[in-house]
Amino acid sequence: MHVYMQESEQQRACQTICERINQQVARAELGRLFAVVHLCGKLFRITPGDIILVEGYWPPTIGDEISLDKVLLAVD
Repeated sequence: MHVYMQESEQQRACQTICERINQQVARAELGRLFAVVHLCGKLFRITPGDIILVEGYWPPTIGDEISLDKVLLAVD
């Protein structure tokens, strides 16, 4: 099933989700918080504090913080 939304609806939904996640993180109420992200051609289901193992060429070094630009799903 695909749900298509207008761009303005998508932006509002994204903003609402981000606000709720930020509120939970600020209150240290992580609950079932997780996201599905796309990284190096693979999908990962991640939660706060997870470690991701990326095989093959990867320019960052151990301990570097990265920005995940392709977040496919966020659930709180």
